[in-house]
Amino acid sequence: MTEIVIEAHRRKIPIDHPDGSITKEKIASESIDISKFVNTLGINWVSAVDILNVPTIAISSEGLCIKADDVTATEPAITCVTPTNVGVDVHIRSLVLPNDRGGLVLRVQGQLGDVNCYLGAYLSPPSSTEDHMVYRRYNGSWTKIASESVDLSRAWHDCVFSISGSTLKSSRTGGDTFQITVTDTYISEDGRAGLRHSGSPDHPRFIPKSIGLPYTELPKARIIIECEIEGSGKSTEDGIRPKMATELRFSKELGKNIDFNTITWGAFDYRNENTMFMCVYRDNAYKEGAIERQIEYAKSKGLKVLKPPKDIQDAKQVLLELKRHKEEIIAGVHNLAYQCLGYSDLEPLAVADFYDGYYQGIYNIKSLEKSEQFVKNLCPKCFSITDKETHCGEKTLPNAIIQYWLIKLDKSRVSSIEKEKHAKKLKRLIRC
Repeated sequence: MTEIVIEAHRRKIPIDHPDGSITKEKIASESIDISKFVNTLGINWVSAVDILNVPTIAISSEGLCIKADDVTATEPAITCVTPTNVGVDVHIRSLVLPNDRGGLVLRVQGQLGDVNCYLGAYLSPPSSTEDHMVYRRYNGSWTKIASESVDLSRAWHDCVFSISGSTLKSSRTGGDTFQITVTDTYISEDGRAGLRHSGSPDHPRFIPKSIGLPYTELPKARIIIECEIEGSGKSTEDGIRPKMATELRFSKELGKNIDFNTITWGAFDYRNENTMFMCVYRDNAYKEGAIERQIEYAKSKGLKVLKPPKDIQDAKQVLLELKRHKEEIIAGVHNLAYQCLGYSDLEPLAVADFYDGYYQGIYNIKSLEKSEQFVKNLCPKCFSITDKETHCGEKTLPNAIIQYWLIKLDKSRVSSIEKEKHAKKLKRLIRC
């Protein structure tokens, strides 16, 4: 019976291989069914394609996966993305089974495939005690901006990647706890959400669960450490990253090196300088005292070690100290306070600070405030600060997300003075 079925299949589909097999081009379109995930997320997905315009994903019994034969490059590629932008402040959640390196991406810019501009949270079991990371990909360059000290098994992980303003949060436990958080002001535009694979022979699988509003609670920072930078940025293996003390030991049980000096950290507004300030959240997964060892390593290099702020007032002093060394920082007091303290009531303040600072950076508000050029940059209908040519384009925030943060701000447990001040920052971004 089996032979009859096989023979009927061969007669139906032309054979062009000497061994009687069927080319991947002939089965590709039949093996892909992205619509299967429409009901899961309530949104369509668009598959990435290779250089021959052949889709590089397939549906298996275990969910969305990468067809190994389709991807031969060593550089990572985005497997599939939403066809339209999903919002500037949003989360994406998916079960991830990482065979090599794979995860979730947001604010994806550019064309489909391996685009050059997005933010991503990844799981990477082959790495040495830093299997959970956040990367920024910008103009083709890779920058590692957060890492968790952990060694993960090749099992399903419930991953959440969430962005609000300049705050990036990544969880591998369904969002009940965010292991790593980052303040990053590089990519602020609206973009698509996506799933990303590594490009190696063994690819991760995904079961997308949700796309929606951002999550809020964050861990508290224990210390702020300045680190030198290393790496070319040409790949994830040699991404731009902080240079830290290492202590590698081979583990027979895991079959790879483990590092007794890794710590859980997230960068604070790193903008391609020679050093990076990173907020540290947790000690080494195997050997306590790694935070102290990294502090001593930084001090031996003549680098700064700062105590994290205890409150808003303290955050002002710490930020002043950071800006003495990093003039490029545009993140504000509440961005630092939110990343270090983790209180959800600080989130709308941090979002307002970021977007206010970002648009000041674009339009140089302070220097133009009383000038004729500043008046020209005002929308004649709503008087919001904007470039007229892109007023309804990528450089403006959708009114809906601004209203969302205004509601969050009104419900937050902060002083009326702070509410009024930050509401003003948000309202002047509303477009007509």
